[in-house]
Amino acid sequence: MPRSDRHKPARSDKGTWIVAVIVLLLVCGLAAVLIHFMLQGERQAAEHASIVHAIEQAHEDFESAGVRMRNAADKSEPLAGIALNPRPGDDKAAIVRNFLDGSLNRMLAVRNDYHGEIQRIGWDKILDPDRIAKDKDLAQSQAMIDGARAAIAKSRGNMKAALAGFREGLAGLSVTAAERAQISEGFDNDPDANGKIDATWDMEGKVVNEVDDLFGLLRRLHGKWRIVDHKFMFNDAAAMSQFDTYVTSVQDIARKAQQMQMAR
Repeated sequence: MPRSDRHKPARSDKGTWIVAVIVLLLVCGLAAVLIHFMLQGERQAAEHASIVHAIEQAHEDFESAGVRMRNAADKSEPLAGIALNPRPGDDKAAIVRNFLDGSLNRMLAVRNDYHGEIQRIGWDKILDPDRIAKDKDLAQSQAMIDGARAAIAKSRGNMKAALAGFREGLAGLSVTAAERAQISEGFDNDPDANGKIDATWDMEGKVVNEVDDLFGLLRRLHGKWRIVDHKFMFNDAAAMSQFDTYVTSVQDIARKAQQMQMAR
């Protein structure tokens, strides 16, 4: 066999081996890519599961806060916030949990500040006959009413800011669209969420307005009423009837406000 013929298979074998190595390299490369994505997919699946768990835990924190508010014997008692993870690092689940619980804490802070301000005003004594007996020109009563209106306006603005901060923070959170939708569940999924929040503050304002109207009546009836044994006494039946009508109106609006809060 000619020398050239003897070398052809060798060249062919060598060529096949080179092709085989290239294919092997390509297959290894494809396999490596597949393994990379498989491992990445497993990590993403595990990360997603941990994020979902964090979201569920935070939702439970929100629900627990609502239960604590409804069951509190003293509705004005400050509610403690949720302890945050001080070192979340790059743990997305911890970051998400901190974000949600941090948002809850800011909303609780608004609620606590509001009730604290109402306490400082002494609103629980606004209709106390003994206090009113000492408030000869009802100036203290008017100051309390004005203070309550200011507290409502301030807290209403702070709650709107907290909700806006929640949505802004959510938009910048490094999570999937599905996770973002799950996080916002209960906030943006309710098309009337803002309306319900506004209605709550509106009802608080109505309570103050009714009380203001009641003291307006007492001013108009100046000289026709006095406090005796912790009770209002009137000089004539017409004045007493007017007063009773206003008191009933105050009680009705206060009851509606309480029912609205309990229904939340």
